[in-house]
Amino acid sequence: MQQLKVFGISPGELKHLKMSTIVNVVTVVQVHIASYKRMVDPTNLTAADLLATHSAEYADTPLVQSGHRMVSAKITGGDRFTLSTLLDEWSRTGYAKSVERAKKLMQDSGVSPNARVLAGFDMEIDLAPAQDSK
Repeated sequence: MQQLKVFGISPGELKHLKMSTIVNVVTVVQVHIASYKRMVDPTNLTAADLLATHSAEYADTPLVQSGHRMVSAKITGGDRFTLSTLLDEWSRTGYAKSVERAKKLMQDSGVSPNARVLAGFDMEIDLAPAQDSK
């Protein structure tokens, strides 16, 4: 809220949010699972799939507090990585809880650590005023 005030942005005024270079290992695994289940490229996932990811959920609280709600989302860009590479990097940088959560998701969904996953992508989210129910 404070940052919006600094820039003269009123509650509910933002129309678009771009989260850049997403490498959050939980979100990457969630996107991989959703694209596998739907048999589509991650860039063709539904807004509902993307808005259910950890990164979108993380953004939701400050957006709601600033009078916004997420209405649609898409991902663009990114590169393919071996999932084990991302898991190793996240383990080395002190994100053990995120790695554990990602591994649990992988186990529950039968995802191999050798899977090639999309990471470093941008998530573009369209916003509407929170009170607007359409």
